[in-house]
Amino acid sequence: TLDRTLNFTVVGTPAWLGTAFIGGCPPATTQAHKPSGWIAQVIMAERTKGVEKEPENRTGEFLPNETVHAVVAVKDAPPNSKFRAVFFTVDAGGSTICNVKIGETEQTLSGSGNLDFTVAPPDKWALGKYRVDIYVNGTLDHTANYVVVTQKQVH
Repeated sequence: TLDRTLNFTVVGTPAWLGTAFIGGCPPATTQAHKPSGWIAQVIMAERTKGVEKEPENRTGEFLPNETVHAVVAVKDAPPNSKFRAVFFTVDAGGSTICNVKIGETEQTLSGSGNLDFTVAPPDKWALGKYRVDIYVNGTLDHTANYVVVTQKQVH
């Protein structure tokens, strides 16, 4: 049975408590974005459908065992434009995994269409924050953020 309740307040962060224990990774250093004008949008999705690679189940939340799809909608790109997606763990695993590259792939496209960039979990993704940087002809164009959660929010 409950004997008593005490109220208390914690002020400041003790010197012995490192960032690994308070859930924070240092901010990632990224280069400035220079939009090419050829990316209409980046859509995070559970999967794609058909040769058009239409995104299905758009989401910013993924489960630990799911493959992540970053669908890049391209409009009027010059011939042989190179699009590269670089996936990063930003802050995951109880802050034990900070700002680590987890996958990278490149595709070439002329004109308009969707590109489907994916990264699959090696076993399971750690819970936390992730991002994908999209480069066009070697220049950072767009960044999309997503999270890995134990249960998806119902919208």
